[in-house]
Amino acid sequence: MTDADHHQSLAALFDDETLSTLEAAFDTLIPATTEATQPSAGGWLGGVQQLLAEHIPGFMDWAIEPLKAAAAALLSQDPAFATLPANERSAVVTAVEATAQGQPLVEHLVTIAYQGYY
Repeated sequence: MTDADHHQSLAALFDDETLSTLEAAFDTLIPATTEATQPSAGGWLGGVQQLLAEHIPGFMDWAIEPLKAAAAALLSQDPAFATLPANERSAVVTAVEATAQGQPLVEHLVTIAYQGYY
């Protein structure tokens, strides 16, 4: 499957705002590098998008609601989350993680980021 196929698959599960928020969140957790000697994709294109697209439905079904809740929590902190500069997105993730409700949601994001990227 191509990145476009993966996006289309996930667009059936998540609305555009949620999907762009999740992409930005995973790229915040695992940022892309632009080093000339070893450039790398961020978390989303580096494997998370593929993981979710290929395994929902399936063994990743459990992740749908936590992902939606995590995106909602990030958007409640800043409705423009997906368009913020990386350092500001990091601050929003940290603010969400500091709340009792947000801490497990950020843990889900981190777990999925590492499952997809590494």
